[in-house]
This record gives sequence, C-alpha cells and structure tokens, in this order.
Amino acid sequence: MPRRPTFIRLSDAQRKEVTGFIHYCQTTRGKLRDCIHGQVIWFSDRGLSVSQIARRLHIAKSVVWKCFKNYREKGIEGLKGARNFTSHKY
Repeated sequence: MPRRPTFIRLSDAQRKEVTGFIHYCQTTRGKLRDCIHGQVIWFSDRGLSVSQIARRLHIAKSVVWKCFKNYREKGIEGLKGARNFTSHKY
C-alpha cells in the first residue's frame, strides 16, 4: 500500500484561496469547524507535520488526514461543512 503524503503544498493561487476562506470563516458567521479545516491546510503548507497540526489545533490526527483527503479530492469545497453553509466566493 502506498504511503499517503504527510503534507500539502499550495500554489500561490491556492494559498490565497485558503487564506481567504480562513479569513471569511473568522470574520463572519462561518462555522468554526470550517475555519479549523482551512487552518489544517494552511499549517501543512507551512511545513508542520500531521502531529504538530493536530496538537496546535487541538484536534485528532484523523481529522487532519480527513482534511488532506477532502482538500485533495474537492479543493476548498472539501473543507466546508455539509450543513448550513452559504456559498461564498473567496
């Protein structure tokens, strides 16, 4: 079984999109969960390990892995909670 990548590297455009997503979640009535999911990707791009991200955000490592998987498969849409999220252009 191939090893899963332990980090995500973002392009400049992706970095801007993730940063905008985090800012939107923090400055509006965005869901805290969505904000944390964005921070997982942001911290990973900065070189933090899965364990470091989990400790810093007080979440399980399995949540970090799930965020990685969702982001790889669906991009920013994969970070959004499934319920009550109003679509917004970042």
